Amino acid sequence: MKAQLQEAWTILRLIHKQRPYVIFYGFSASLLKTITAYLPLWFTSILINLFLAKTDTQSLFLSVLLFACCMLLSEGGQYVLEYRLNIAVKELELGLEKNISEKAMYLSYDKLEDKDTLDLIEKAKAGFMQNGGIQVMMAQFSALLEICCTMVISFGLLLYLLSCHGTNKEGILGFMDTFWAGLVLLMLLYGYALFGKYLSKGFSKAGMKFFDQNAKLSRENNYYSSEVALNQKMAKDVRLFQMQDTVLEEMAQRQQNSLKYFTIFNHRIAMLFSESVFLGNMMNGFFYMFVILKVYVKSIPVGDFVTYAGTITKLNDAISTFPIIYTDLMMLFHYMSYYNTFLQLADQKEDSDEISLQEDSVITFDHVTYAYPGSNQPALHDVSLTLEPHKKTAIVGLNGAGKTTLIKLLCGLYEPSEGTIRIDGKPVTAKQLSALQNKFGVVFQDFALFAGTLKENITCTPNEKDEAIRDVLNRSGFAKRLATLPDDIHTMLGVQENGIQLSGGEAQKVAIARALYADRPWIILDEPTAALDPLSEIEIYTHLNELIQNKSAIYISHRMSSCQFCDDILVFEHGNLIQRGSHAQLLQQDGLYQQLWTAQAAYFQEAS
Repeated sequence: MKAQLQEAWTILRLIHKQRPYVIFYGFSASLLKTITAYLPLWFTSILINLFLAKTDTQSLFLSVLLFACCMLLSEGGQYVLEYRLNIAVKELELGLEKNISEKAMYLSYDKLEDKDTLDLIEKAKAGFMQNGGIQVMMAQFSALLEICCTMVISFGLLLYLLSCHGTNKEGILGFMDTFWAGLVLLMLLYGYALFGKYLSKGFSKAGMKFFDQNAKLSRENNYYSSEVALNQKMAKDVRLFQMQDTVLEEMAQRQQNSLKYFTIFNHRIAMLFSESVFLGNMMNGFFYMFVILKVYVKSIPVGDFVTYAGTITKLNDAISTFPIIYTDLMMLFHYMSYYNTFLQLADQKEDSDEISLQEDSVITFDHVTYAYPGSNQPALHDVSLTLEPHKKTAIVGLNGAGKTTLIKLLCGLYEPSEGTIRIDGKPVTAKQLSALQNKFGVVFQDFALFAGTLKENITCTPNEKDEAIRDVLNRSGFAKRLATLPDDIHTMLGVQENGIQLSGGEAQKVAIARALYADRPWIILDEPTAALDPLSEIEIYTHLNELIQNKSAIYISHRMSSCQFCDDILVFEHGNLIQRGSHAQLLQQDGLYQQLWTAQAAYFQEAS
């Protein structure tokens, strides 16, 4: 219980920090809603008592008018507060969603490749979307506040009822009008409240067990139903390899298990609820008899029976409903705690000292080792090398040799596990990694274009000069395709309205243009021609010097022919730098580079 309340307090503080007035609106609306529910009971009792007392018509009319005014004010205030609350909750929902995206973009890149962090991101997204999301959470919170207000008002009225005594009677009637009868009733209420605590534990235990059992199944089922069945990228493989039946069978197995767990959960909830209904009705009957006896012995006026009977019904409903609402809300708070945990992750460290990487800078790797999180085998092992400025350097090797890992270390996306990266002799600190990321114009093999205009994909901002953008598109070989676009560089790409789809080669030319437009001191191209046709590839490499001008350039490619255009070649194997030299030098050595070159050359010779 203590841990639950601490968790709830943490989430409420998070909500208050995000939108301070949400909780105020929720509490105020709940209080007015409770008062609105009691007003008809109170005024009905007053009118009955006035009528039985044969009060004049004018007094009755004024009482009805007062009741109507009170209801108008109460309901009007309630609706205004609920209107503001709904808007505030929507703002809160959008703000929480933005926070996840913002946190993810400012985390260090290596965390986004860590399985535990990825799992936490999924849980964080589910945290404010689970079972209806933040909208349902705030609705349940308001419902719990309403129940608490009902309990407070009801207990106050019952205590007043117990203090009322009428004419002395003997026997059971006399006992029911004494202090001791009231004490017995309070003890029964306390017992009923303890039963509510038992129900709350039962609901919580059943709910958490179902959540733990169903969470993995839900994620797996979502993979098959959304990421496979509805994924355009997988649609070809699903059809060509006739995977439909297999996918549907995997879905069916997980859905059957999920339904089994839900049936067990629902049965347990139904049993607990039936116990609550039975005991609640018993309590209702007992209290009704007590109020009737109070009226009979003239402890209270006849009209007050309406107020107290209604109060007992509302109190009984509040006590029986409290465990359900409380447990549901605590579970939603628990889900939301993953969101809070994700937000507490540290952002990438930033140093106020700007890192200096110029076109004539020298970059040195000094015994650098890097191992991915959770891996015992380093992807890069004890690498020492120097990258000279104004040179075209190629990095080659088999798959998994560590080429892309080296580039990500160079760009500041990873922090070395061991060793140091130096620029002009000065070590790059962990806090300077984010600054280092802005010094390279990079095209990764798995680059991404965004849903937006062609211009925005190159500049990332809409207020840049159009001619400079057309220039880099021409240099990257996109000029012919640009001439066919309906709105020139303002043509929408992707899923936006009227957006067009570029081919893989066309998209790669746009990515190259983006790297050129950034005008960074160093250019890095990871498989820059992988999606290009042979003529476009030859065009890119032929005009390489024109493309990069006087900048330093690093290439990763499995096409050995591209190495002829480079001044320096680094050969990697199993995370180690095993060869280095020019194309001509490495061909003279009996090593991996010669094997790779000979293998590709032999293939093309045989094909011809």
